[in-house]
Amino acid sequence: MKKKVLALISVIIGLLLLIGALSSVNLGKIIGALSEFKFYKYFILLILFLITFSLTVMRWKVILSSLGHKISFLSLFIAKLVSYPISYFTPFARLGGEPFRAYALKREDNIKLSIGVASVLIDKIIEITCGSLLILYGLVYILIKYTLSKNLIIALSIPFLLFVVFLYVFYFKTIRNEGFFTAILKFFKVYKIKELSKVKGGIERTEKNLSNFFIKKRKSLMLASLVSILDIIFYLILYKTILNFIGVDIGISRLFILFGLIMISQMIPIPASLGAYEGMGVLSFLIFGLSVENGLLFIVLLRIMEMTLAIVGLLFLPFYGIRLLKNNAEQEKLKR
Repeated sequence: MKKKVLALISVIIGLLLLIGALSSVNLGKIIGALSEFKFYKYFILLILFLITFSLTVMRWKVILSSLGHKISFLSLFIAKLVSYPISYFTPFARLGGEPFRAYALKREDNIKLSIGVASVLIDKIIEITCGSLLILYGLVYILIKYTLSKNLIIALSIPFLLFVVFLYVFYFKTIRNEGFFTAILKFFKVYKIKELSKVKGGIERTEKNLSNFFIKKRKSLMLASLVSILDIIFYLILYKTILNFIGVDIGISRLFILFGLIMISQMIPIPASLGAYEGMGVLSFLIFGLSVENGLLFIVLLRIMEMTLAIVGLLFLPFYGIRLLKNNAEQEKLKR
């Protein structure tokens, strides 16, 4: 019941943010611009978006290989494609589908759940770490170059600072092999709950895999980080291409700011970042002194790319789910 209430609250907040963003623009101009947008431009943007998506799959593949499991790129691509709409339509845009990825590895490739969960966590930690560097650059640049209200600065900084604290504590605990998640669960005395106490062993095994990767797999960490940086570069190319298509020209520093602010909006726990995405697009262009209509148009085009991939993932989900159930049945037979 509590989950449903929280989900409803997050949707309402998203709708309010969306209404706020839409009320500040001329929707007629945006609809007109979309109606005149050439199909070949959509295709180019979709190709660039697929490249960024493929690079995240490659990063995951590098991580799994370092953990002793060489899975085909196609298999991982499909698993991540199917998990994408789960992430997209749940409150945390970059986290919602990750448990499914770990489950898919267990049922599709017979990989232990502790290893699958570890690979997904490592993947997200590296992604967030690399992205946070751009967010930091963007926030510092904004403070130096632009005059903003204190409330706005605080609103932009809090989500980022929380993630910085999270990353610091995670790396500190993991490198010392102390168990980041175990420490949190012990602090909140979660293990006293019978249902959760049963998974204590699995959590500890996952943490050992995490520590093993960050302490001993330095080459793989560097390679995965380089792939993540390459992913960011292609995201910036995608952003620049969208901006060029709508007639907006901004420098690399503003492009970094735009990327960082959009990433902050994805940290807000709202399904599909509804409203937060649009609000951040409008806010970014207000800060730059540019047309807010173009800011919202930029976000709409970005959403079209994301929604296209999410819809394709949804179409694959039933068939993939059936295959996982069959694999599960076969694995159970082998255990008997």
